[in-house]
Amino acid sequence: MAQKLFSSFLILCIAVVGLAAPASAQRSATPTLLTNERIDWLAGSSEWINLSWTTAVELDDVEVRVTRKSRGLAVEYPNGEDFSSLMTDRTLSENEIDFTALKITTDAAVRGTKRALIEISWTESGKRQTASGWLRFTNKTYQGEDFAILTEDAAVSTAPLTPEANWVELAYKGLAPTTTDMKITASSPFEVYHPQETFTSLHHDQTLHAGETDVARVWFDPDLLKAGTHVLNVSITYTNTAGVEKKTSHDVKFVVSPDAVVAPIEG
Repeated sequence: MAQKLFSSFLILCIAVVGLAAPASAQRSATPTLLTNERIDWLAGSSEWINLSWTTAVELDDVEVRVTRKSRGLAVEYPNGEDFSSLMTDRTLSENEIDFTALKITTDAAVRGTKRALIEISWTESGKRQTASGWLRFTNKTYQGEDFAILTEDAAVSTAPLTPEANWVELAYKGLAPTTTDMKITASSPFEVYHPQETFTSLHHDQTLHAGETDVARVWFDPDLLKAGTHVLNVSITYTNTAGVEKKTSHDVKFVVSPDAVVAPIEG
């Protein structure tokens, strides 16, 4: 789970009801959110963030939810729940700092600032109390390369140890928030086997997230190969963070040898 901590402070605009006694008779039980209310965000991003909390009075049965949100913004909670609690447990002790995690996803097609109304609730004197405040996501447009090509050369054998050994891995690393629907097609002087018949996808899924590395695989029949140094032409179609379909290509140095060192791929 990727985590982000924000250093500046925000005290929530609150709506607290049903307190057991007047504020003058006890310390406030209202929690404070230690998170910047304005968060720089790249359009199309899907990341976990931390909301850090503190309190002057112990809070029990803490739950955090997004109760309202802008169009084009989606929220997920840990473990498939419909709320997020605290990292340690569901109690926020006096002067303790703990955090809740939310997964925020923004739709690249919907421009402008996004807002999410964060509500924290807790049990006090047998009644549920709540406080709430807005977070704002700038939803900036990503500028830069979509992914990096990590594979520059490959080797296969005319006499591999096993047929499985002649799989070639083409590795890519995500740079943009998301690169989706990746379809890779390879061509060479020899017939190329693609797992999806006409193309190959990434091993994990068809999406690269920023910082993620994944591989696509193609296979060569050793009976159809001839020794030598060749070029493997790789074409890629994909959808970028902004939702635009794109195409690119690159070449891989491709060595065929009777004694090429080709290790079987696990998994």
